[in-house]
Amino acid sequence: MDSFQSFIKEYGGDPDFKALILDTISQYFPEHLSKLKKFFSEGDYISLRKQAHAMKGSAASLGMKEIAEYALIIQTLEVDDAVVYEQQISKIEQELSNAEKILADSGL
Repeated sequence: MDSFQSFIKEYGGDPDFKALILDTISQYFPEHLSKLKKFFSEGDYISLRKQAHAMKGSAASLGMKEIAEYALIIQTLEVDDAVVYEQQISKIEQELSNAEKILADSGL
């Protein structure tokens, strides 16, 4: 999550961008995470990979390198592996929690 902290320090001063970051972290990513969990629990791995692709791009654009990497693993896994999917979803959830803490600590 160091990449996200650096990103916030560099770009967090712009009020419009700050609003975008807050909206993305508080609304957009939780929706993505909820869909990842839903598709996983339903065994719908095609939709899971598509959702991971969408999340990857959003995460990368906000300097959330770790989330983008975990989403990429889900997106590109060649053999459906429920254990790997579950591990990556859990890691994404933890990183989102860390991001929320970073935002709170930064005063955004």
